[in-house]
Amino acid sequence: MNCIVEDKVIFPAVDTELSFALEHAEEENEFGKLRCLIENIQNAGANSPSTEFYSKLCSHADHIMEIIEKHFHNEEVQVLPLARKHFSPKRQRELLFQSLCVMPLRLIECVLPWLVGSLNEEDAMPFLHNMHMAAPASDTALVTLFTGWACKGRTGDTCLSSNATGCCPDEELS
Repeated sequence: MNCIVEDKVIFPAVDTELSFALEHAEEENEFGKLRCLIENIQNAGANSPSTEFYSKLCSHADHIMEIIEKHFHNEEVQVLPLARKHFSPKRQRELLFQSLCVMPLRLIECVLPWLVGSLNEEDAMPFLHNMHMAAPASDTALVTLFTGWACKGRTGDTCLSSNATGCCPDEELS
């Protein structure tokens, strides 16, 4: 999914000839192997030597994580500096929002709480604020939905969205 965002939003925006096509192909291949392992486990059912299958599954999942971490590192080193150099903060916000809009909603529902939960409050608030600022007025409901999902990743009583966007979906509903 990350590759769709890159190909449709980020790479055209930085107008660069960077290509992660080989990495994307390798990732797709590895995910295909993982799907096959899972299907084998499901098909084998109770008759399978589950320890062997689960060992293979865990090993393959670890391998995929290594590939993805390497991919993210390469992008952070090659793509993000170009975006910071060539785009104003306003354009960076727009790219953030466009990137979110390309992703399926079910994925965003999982990713936003994880992302915002991994940030400290000083970084989470500007992230939400930038997402809100980048959205066109016609997408207010979508931003409210995204904000609500993002805030699910936070613990404690502090509602980041009320400070970042002027609205907290949880507060408005109660």
